Amino acid sequence: MRKILQTIELIMDVMLFLLFFAIFATVLLQVATRFVPTMVFPWTDEIIRLSFMWMICLAAPLAIRHNEFAQVDMLFQFVSFRTRLALELLCIILVTIFCFVAGYTALPMIQVGQRMTSVAMQLPMSYFFGAIPMCFFLAGISGVFKSYERLLDVLDPQRVIDKKSAEEQALKKHIREIETSLEQDGVSLRGKEVDA
Repeated sequence: MRKILQTIELIMDVMLFLLFFAIFATVLLQVATRFVPTMVFPWTDEIIRLSFMWMICLAAPLAIRHNEFAQVDMLFQFVSFRTRLALELLCIILVTIFCFVAGYTALPMIQVGQRMTSVAMQLPMSYFFGAIPMCFFLAGISGVFKSYERLLDVLDPQRVIDKKSAEEQALKKHIREIETSLEQDGVSLRGKEVDA
């Protein structure tokens, strides 16, 4: 199961990179055309909008999966660790339900988009509008997996502590490797040159 999730995340990461690159390249093209008045590309604005919408659509589920959204955690500091995990689980379940309901109610937007086309590229607007329900459904699916993980954490809080400890150890090891590499290159992080 974990291997499948990692593969899906890798595919989404690659797609996000390609969409970001499309935005970057299109914006560069727009800037370049400002200096060449005879070169006009009316479709660049639509490419940027379409790429941006789908980039958000793919990034939202990853943000849920990795707990990267902004959180108001003021209430959590007044409760026990296990209660905090249970409240987080409740929040994730509520967000997941909201995502599925919002995705379902946004489905008619695809049908509306079938009747319209974009101005410059003549693409069906369903390509644009389809990002909204897809975003909610992918975020809902991500929420289901996150809820399962958080349920395991509620049942065994030591699991969270062990995971945090392992992450801290990996981070310390990575920092030591960087420091060693820099010192071998003659750079010191303490502000003075290292003799090679």
